[in-house]
Amino acid sequence: MVPPETLAAALRDDTTLVSIQYANNEVGTIQQIETLARLAADRGVPFHTDAVQAAGWLDLDVKRLGVQAM
Repeated sequence: MVPPETLAAALRDDTTLVSIQYANNEVGTIQQIETLARLAADRGVPFHTDAVQAAGWLDLDVKRLGVQAM
């Protein structure tokens, strides 16, 4: 899991991209993609999520999630 406060602390002025897996089928984690993407957007950093394991199970609305690439 990537807690929002951990991502916020990791973002630097020279961060060019955040990429976080939406869901992991092996251990069952589901990331807070909407919250994490908003943190990145607040710093002007594009956000990518690998959502292959989420397909068919979770909402993949790119606009609602706030991601620039999926």
